[in-house]
Amino acid sequence: MSTTSHPTTIDRPTRRGLAWVLVAAVVATLASVALPAAPAEAGTCPGAYAMPFSDIGHAHPFCAEIHSAHAQGWITGYADGEFKPTNVVTRQAAAAILWRVANTDNLQQAPKPCEVAPFPDVPVDHPFCGHIRDAVAAGVFTGYADGTFHPSAPMTRRAMAMVLVRFPYGNIPTLHCAPSPYTDVPADDDLCAKVNTLALLGIMHGYADGTFRPDDAMTRQAFAAVADRASTVLV
Repeated sequence: MSTTSHPTTIDRPTRRGLAWVLVAAVVATLASVALPAAPAEAGTCPGAYAMPFSDIGHAHPFCAEIHSAHAQGWITGYADGEFKPTNVVTRQAAAAILWRVANTDNLQQAPKPCEVAPFPDVPVDHPFCGHIRDAVAAGVFTGYADGTFHPSAPMTRRAMAMVLVRFPYGNIPTLHCAPSPYTDVPADDDLCAKVNTLALLGIMHGYADGTFRPDDAMTRQAFAAVADRASTVLV
């Protein structure tokens, strides 16, 4: 596997120190707060919101977050005017969306074209080659042990949690995890401390039944909600 050394705007060093101070302070403050058992939901949108999608009404649980993510140019709908909230997000789409979140102030410019394929299954003419290359160069995404990226594979909740603690600056200070807050995430799993921290920061939660479901695929509605929350804390 080879990656390029192109400069990337996904990492903004001038804000890194302050970001870590703020996140560490939030984590320390929230460490004594009970972990929410159910996923955080946005509630209904204000009536003044002009919803751009025919299948996202004002009562949709993630209406406000989808509206925000779309308004800021991070995520778009389909040609038929729908958002298709329950469609699965792929790894290539996740890299592209998070690249946009990290580059909100410069969305008029696309990533630089790839000169070298970052992975065997991500050729230079891949529509998201630049996004994937930049995300990997910034340490946000990684490939697989066989040297591939699997761009069309679903983005799982486990992978999303791992990406979020590295986004966009890398290595959020995470809490210990004993006992585990979720019945399907063992305390000795590397994921445990990460999901515990993300829940306390209000970014990503488990379900009312006490599970996290790490192997479930991220849906578009959940991804939009998590990306919008992360932007307020980590970007």
